[in-house]
Amino acid sequence: MDRGRFRMFVYYEWLLGNDTTIVVANICTSCKEVVVCQLTIRRWLNRFERGDPSFEDREHSERPSTVDDDEFHRSVREKPEATTRELATTLGCNKSTIHNRLNLLGYHK
Repeated sequence: MDRGRFRMFVYYEWLLGNDTTIVVANICTSCKEVVVCQLTIRRWLNRFERGDPSFEDREHSERPSTVDDDEFHRSVREKPEATTRELATTLGCNKSTIHNRLNLLGYHK
């Protein structure tokens, strides 16, 4: 199911006055599997409560959420003392992307 259609279901549930738990249960029951978490539904219900009935994604930063492996390893080797913020600036991505990649590869303070 595409996101727009999914969000219409969430909006319909919100119009019915259902809370987060009920919305999650109804959607997962209709789809016959767990397809959404409570946090996602809560965010959408909050948007609707603030008067934003749009079903489209919000604009995201232009930074990519992934980093080229070779570039990443080269940057870490060249400057192992670099902070996540410095690496993010160098590689043109988000600081949390760098943090996650470092943890995944076993790098720790």
